[in-house]
Amino acid sequence: MKKIKLNLLISETTHLSGTTIVSPLHFIDIVRLNTTEYGLARQLYKAIHKNLLTKGSYHPLLKYVLAQDLLHTVVEVELEASKKQFFPKLTLKFDCFYLENQHHQFLGFIPTLGVQSAANSLEELKDNLKDNIQLEFIRKKRFESPTSILTTQWFSDTKIHAVPTEFDFYTLAEQEDIQQREQESILPQIAHRLQVDDVELFGLEKEFDLLLTTMKAKHRSSVLIVGGSGKGKTALVKEFCRIKGQHGLGKNAIWEVSAAQLLHRLTGMGSWEEYLADVCRELRKTGDILYVSNFAELFEVGQYIGNNMSMADYLRDYISRGEITVISECTPEEASRIEMRSPGYLGLLTTVTVEELSNEQILEIITKKANQIATKKDCAVEEDAIQEILRLQQWYTPYSELPGKTIHFLASIVSDKEKKEIKIIDKAAIFERFCQETGMPEFMINPEIPLDIAKMKEYFQSNIYGQQEAIDTVTNLMVAIKAAVVRRGKPLASLLFVGPTGVGKTEMAKVLAQFMFGNRSKMIRFDMSEYTDLQAIMRLTGDGVGGEGLLTSSVRQEPFSVLLFDELEKVHPSFYDLLLQILGEGRLTDARGRVADFCSTIIIMTSNIGARSFQTGSIGFVETKNEIDAAAEHFRSEVQAYFRPELFNRLDRVIAFAPLEKTVVRKIIDREIDLIKKREGIKGRNLEVSIRQEVLDYLGTKGYNANYGARFLQRTLQKQLIIPFSQVLNQYDFNISLQIDIHLMDEVALTAKRKEIKNKKADLHEGAIEDTYKKIIFEIQRREDIEITQRIISENEKLKFIDFITLATRFRRETNTIDKGSYYARFLSKIDQLERKLQKAKKRKKESDFWKNEQQRKHYYELTNLKQKFEESFGEIGQIESENFLVLNGYEEKDEKALHAQFKLWAQNFFKLKAQLVALENPEFGICSLGIYGAKSSLFTLAELYIDLAKAFNLSVEAYTLWYNHEGYLEGEVGVLPEAVEVVEEEEDAFAADEPTEDAPVKKPKSKNIYRWEPYQKRKRPSPELLIGVEMQIKGALPYLYFRNEGGVHHHTAKSGAQQKYLVLAMPQTLENYRRPENVFRKNTYQDQKPRRIYEPKLLKDKKFDIKEEDGDYLRILKGILVDQFNKNVDEYLLD
Repeated sequence: MKKIKLNLLISETTHLSGTTIVSPLHFIDIVRLNTTEYGLARQLYKAIHKNLLTKGSYHPLLKYVLAQDLLHTVVEVELEASKKQFFPKLTLKFDCFYLENQHHQFLGFIPTLGVQSAANSLEELKDNLKDNIQLEFIRKKRFESPTSILTTQWFSDTKIHAVPTEFDFYTLAEQEDIQQREQESILPQIAHRLQVDDVELFGLEKEFDLLLTTMKAKHRSSVLIVGGSGKGKTALVKEFCRIKGQHGLGKNAIWEVSAAQLLHRLTGMGSWEEYLADVCRELRKTGDILYVSNFAELFEVGQYIGNNMSMADYLRDYISRGEITVISECTPEEASRIEMRSPGYLGLLTTVTVEELSNEQILEIITKKANQIATKKDCAVEEDAIQEILRLQQWYTPYSELPGKTIHFLASIVSDKEKKEIKIIDKAAIFERFCQETGMPEFMINPEIPLDIAKMKEYFQSNIYGQQEAIDTVTNLMVAIKAAVVRRGKPLASLLFVGPTGVGKTEMAKVLAQFMFGNRSKMIRFDMSEYTDLQAIMRLTGDGVGGEGLLTSSVRQEPFSVLLFDELEKVHPSFYDLLLQILGEGRLTDARGRVADFCSTIIIMTSNIGARSFQTGSIGFVETKNEIDAAAEHFRSEVQAYFRPELFNRLDRVIAFAPLEKTVVRKIIDREIDLIKKREGIKGRNLEVSIRQEVLDYLGTKGYNANYGARFLQRTLQKQLIIPFSQVLNQYDFNISLQIDIHLMDEVALTAKRKEIKNKKADLHEGAIEDTYKKIIFEIQRREDIEITQRIISENEKLKFIDFITLATRFRRETNTIDKGSYYARFLSKIDQLERKLQKAKKRKKESDFWKNEQQRKHYYELTNLKQKFEESFGEIGQIESENFLVLNGYEEKDEKALHAQFKLWAQNFFKLKAQLVALENPEFGICSLGIYGAKSSLFTLAELYIDLAKAFNLSVEAYTLWYNHEGYLEGEVGVLPEAVEVVEEEEDAFAADEPTEDAPVKKPKSKNIYRWEPYQKRKRPSPELLIGVEMQIKGALPYLYFRNEGGVHHHTAKSGAQQKYLVLAMPQTLENYRRPENVFRKNTYQDQKPRRIYEPKLLKDKKFDIKEEDGDYLRILKGILVDQFNKNVDEYLLD
């Protein structure tokens, strides 16, 4: 198809009434009022495309377009008075537009009358137009009515617009495709024919009757079903599909498709607008129904740069005229957005609104549907199980749209149990699946599992120190949730933790999340210091232009969760208005009108309100119970004074966190030390760390601070222990095994220890000096008895484990480079081309023709199999890398040697894949012609060396000796290879004959050749034919990439001391096409050149490869070099 831009000529004139009239210049009968020339041009283009271009009728198009600009003039026509005195003598004026072509011929138009004419001059043109105007008046009987004549003068300001329009001109094959497409049905290619055998609808009788009535109407309209997700919209359509035959609609098929599928499949055929028109034409012809699963999505697909029309906009005219019937569905929120985007669109469809169901109706529908599914799968669902899942979803997942969500949940359980051959679906199965989907612990939702209150309190007490009131409050809350006695219609709990900094307020929320979900970070957390202005507060509920709110979207995604508002006193005051709504009604509406339900959340707020006044009044870690009670009362009174009464009154509990007692500090030290030992830098090294009790006591004392609580303790640990310890570790190699003893010493003991250390293989390091008399000392001794295991990953190569991981990472990055490279992209493009060809054959129902082509079939399978192997290899190296990281960090225990063997096998297979891809993309590299030219003395020594190298790489070799006739010609043709013979291994002396000289006369008849091949044999031939070289043809797996860089002058010194230069050439072609250098038989062709490689009895030196090996085993040395060159050449193509 070729696109050509042409100008459509559109005339525009203004009527006496002020109405603008536009019309194609050549068709005055086609008229549009008060529209633009571009709108008419689009309509004219569609008509031309449909009626002319798709049928190959290009010649008629010429009358619609002109390459030249039109000139303007006025034609005056004088009418004599009517004999019946209907009108007096008149002079009429008409706007005329004309052009002069390259032959000096004139063509003119009168747009208001649709009159045109041609002439050889302008004056003649005007005369002809006047005559044609007279004829037009006669033909339309204008002379019989003065009014009819005068109406021709009611137009003014006539213009001609040349509207540039791009036309599609099709080849004969494309025209055949278009005609075939018009004959074939397009609906089966883009949609799925909906067929339903079982009853799908339970309830919703009112909605179904409206749908059925609309579809049975004489002039039926399209239908939009509006309702929440899971309310039964799809069930209405499927039930209608099942029973439509009973109401005389059996011949009307229902075709199901989503907007995304529609776009994907239509654009795969070509322009979606063109093929969507074919879909509408077929729907209009057959009366079938198009079922689009989500109507709102149609407004989001189809637009691209230069085209703002979506698929929904394109279908609007068809729907409004009733030419097609569409059934679709959407939610109420989506319907509102559609109305805002395209006002009046929803009025074109009959809206069926699915009303809310009562709890009794929901239970009845779920029970009937569940029993239907179970009966079909030959199992049963207990009634208690149905009631239990309904309770769980209403309680813990408030966004589950009932009954649909529950039905899908039960269907998935039935399907799984069928595979396990379990016939009864009971409550245990419900609890198991619900916990899998929500991440909730089963002991919280299953009433049959008792909650061990004592064990739960022990868990909190082992993580939170010195806050018994807070622990009791949280554990009591868990008991109430477990018993399902908390009040609904508001959050499960709203707790305000208040107290000085560093006493465990935020930590309590993390521990609660750990207890509930097994992960401290599995909670919704907002640091309110980030929301100190009004704009930041708006981010919580959305930005007002469609963006999702951070708070509302998080709660919608995880309705049953711990919600933490940290440092509440720092937030902008407007947030408290949102908090009133959340705490009071358990709901909040975002900027898009969606409601977030907080009734399944545990809301925790932390604050330091009153901390400053408390520090000024009572400094120090509290000692007595009276002081603890006084501190708690202080913080509660400060909170009550700070918040508005209506907000304070909505808080379930204000829990005052007491300042830490001194006895608590020591427990915190022990816990922190345990956590430090689990850090990666310590756990991943071969260390044995011992921290003496005196050090822990010392840190507890130094970490005490009345004002900053446990956070000051963290800073003390960082400064006194962690940083000095890190500095000590960095002085030793990662793999050295160390025994570290950390203890406390005064100056006297330290001096004695220094003397003792001199006699030991140990080091002594001093920590930070904070005390004049005592210091933390790090005594470190190397553990010589522990050997660091070396991991073997390849032959003759041993790497440390960390180096091995680095190597695996490098290979993984290499796979990413290949995957994103142009070479691999071209490979995938070839597969894509074959896939499209296959799909096109399927659409034409000629798939067998594709597979009959044996070469094409083999190529297709070869490409797709190679692609699959590459994808598997890409995934495997990522898995190898991940597993080794886990082993290194101690998360998994696996046999490291087995991991290394796995990696070695992967690397070997991956290199084979790379070579296979290069061979597939460069078939010319599958053959290599190698020529060695020079005197006979060491010629066969080099030839045998290259033959042995080729055999070492599993390549096949055909070798020939090359002969020269110094008298000018030899019988036979060099372009025809003689029958190949097996390469002989025995050593023979080459014949002794004179080499050709430059003065030798050359007599070369046109039909003769001066070169000739003979099968490779180290034997003599009689004069005048002289041996000048050996040429060999090497075949196999990419031989050219082995020998590609072998070209150049090689200097060989025999054991006898004889020296000779040889020219070596390698080309990726057969010997028949091989081009040897001109005059290769002459010494000066290469003898004056400096050699790139030197062979001596005990030396091999190569300047190009920058090697020098003092060894006479040429085969071993070159074998390693050529393998490296092969690898580099392969990577050179793939890693571009």
